[in-house]
Amino acid sequence: MEKMKRGNWFKGWIIFFSAAIVLLMAFFAANFLAHRNGSAARTETQTQANSISVAWITDIHADNADTKKDVGNNVIYPSNYKKCLEEVLAQKTDLVIATGDNTEKGDPSYYQDLKSLTSGRNVIWVKGNHDSNDFQILSAKNYYYVDYQDWRIIVLDTAEQFGSSTGILEDAQISFLKDSLNTDKKMIVAMHHPPFFYNSRENIYTRDKIALYDNFFKALTPNVKYVLTGHWHHDIGAEINGVQYLTERALTQDGACNYKIINLMK
Repeated sequence: MEKMKRGNWFKGWIIFFSAAIVLLMAFFAANFLAHRNGSAARTETQTQANSISVAWITDIHADNADTKKDVGNNVIYPSNYKKCLEEVLAQKTDLVIATGDNTEKGDPSYYQDLKSLTSGRNVIWVKGNHDSNDFQILSAKNYYYVDYQDWRIIVLDTAEQFGSSTGILEDAQISFLKDSLNTDKKMIVAMHHPPFFYNSRENIYTRDKIALYDNFFKALTPNVKYVLTGHWHHDIGAEINGVQYLTERALTQDGACNYKIINLMK
């Protein structure tokens, strides 16, 4: 009988210690996960605090008259521009960059509409070859720069209205570019036409520079990190000499809403 009591007492202590160990392990595990999740949350918050978010769109081609437009081997839907633009603005980024062909036919009513839709937001507008002189409803100048914290966004006007397939930069803009690059800030150059030829078979830049842009390339400094362009309606790019040369699909291309979010480190 006494032996049985001792056995039950021993089993009771084993159960007690086992439960205590399980509780301690659960406690430490919960604290570890809380610490890890807290660290992850702080890291994400710190990343957001240390970066500038940019929504980049191009080739809006705003127009309600055209429901569908075939452009080479892709299709854009100009009348969907409001829906897609609202989706982009809902991202609540610090900046929006629109790299040209903001309207389909340069109609002032669509510039007014774009201005109204983006009211209160930091939008950097670039002129494209489909844009008319009424582009000034969106931007008082065709080429200019905007400083935002540690970054400078330089806007250039490569457009010849409803004309050139390659665009052009006249001497006055090259001089402006050189002056604008004289800063310690990191930089984005935003313009409508890519300065490289395009290989449609492989959907890549050929890395063959367009001769009209020779002075543009010579002017660039190591502070330039991105050259953002449109015009081709293709999502392609290449890093050359430390610069990301990128172009993007048209905003309403192929029935989707196309845009990119770029996080710039401060």
